[in-house]
Amino acid sequence: MLLPLATFAQKTEGRIFFNETVKLNIELPDDAPEEMKKMLPPEQTNQQVLLFNEHATLYRDLNEKDQKDLDVEHNDGEGGQVRIKMMRPQNVLFRDLDNDKVVESREFMGRNFLIKDDVNTRKWKLTGEKKKILDFNCQKAVLVDSTKNVVAWFTTDIPVPAGPETFNGLPGMILELDMDQGKRTYLATNTDFTPLEKETIKVPAKGKECTRAEYDKVVAEKMKEMGAENGGGGMKIIIKDRN
Repeated sequence: MLLPLATFAQKTEGRIFFNETVKLNIELPDDAPEEMKKMLPPEQTNQQVLLFNEHATLYRDLNEKDQKDLDVEHNDGEGGQVRIKMMRPQNVLFRDLDNDKVVESREFMGRNFLIKDDVNTRKWKLTGEKKKILDFNCQKAVLVDSTKNVVAWFTTDIPVPAGPETFNGLPGMILELDMDQGKRTYLATNTDFTPLEKETIKVPAKGKECTRAEYDKVVAEKMKEMGAENGGGGMKIIIKDRN
């Protein structure tokens, strides 16, 4: 009787590794050089890690040094140059499961913000569909009351109501997430239920403290200033023409 209980308890603490994949869909002018079009990848994948226990979670890049920035430059040989640069920001998201609080350190356009907010509890509809991910029995859920099409696969085998980024509200850990039919996906690639060292899950402190509304206002104003829309999930695209 003790062995199953001990095994179950181990699954309330540890690490889950995710591949986060974003479809880039960079639109170039019709007269853009074919060589440059071939240089642009259709998608970008980065490795993330979710540290968790029964009381809190921390979601961040697996290794900041391995972040994959995109930098493509083309010279037409006549003094013209086109450059597309996408720099992945360094974001860390802490969630207090006991008090439904979030502290998020976000980088935007070279500035660091420390966002403190309440957890936005999401409403899901279970579909009854099931499958296995990493040998865990998972159930399918669809997000309701949202402008985005979000599908999650979660497992009650890991009884912590969390997942990648800010996604929550299900009776178990989210191991796979699909937003807007593959535009952004998260897939668990490995798990490690070794007990975490003390203070491994720490509240981030980097950045200027602000509310979510204040941060969103800064982003909206900057994007308006640039004459662009923020469709890159925090990434920035810089296109420069020089003669």
